[in-house]
Amino acid sequence: MLDAPAPEQAGRSIVTVVALLCVLGTAAALLVARGSAEEAAQGEFDTAVHVTLHRVEDQFDAALRPLESVRALFAASVSVERGEWRSFCR
Repeated sequence: MLDAPAPEQAGRSIVTVVALLCVLGTAAALLVARGSAEEAAQGEFDTAVHVTLHRVEDQFDAALRPLESVRALFAASVSVERGEWRSFCR
């Protein structure tokens, strides 16, 4: 016949089960928190990359504008004389 477990042993079993559930719950919470932190860090990185990209593009465009205007000056004239160039540069 099966004997009923002693009250001490039943208490230990319950404590063990509760402890294991707590450890599993903590591990699950850690995984969720880590995933959320990684997603947040990735979002911040993506934002920083986009901001930097737009700054570089703006600076590149600003550097090209004078060159485009020089090209337009030469396209508008058969020849650009020294005086025209001097006036253009001022």
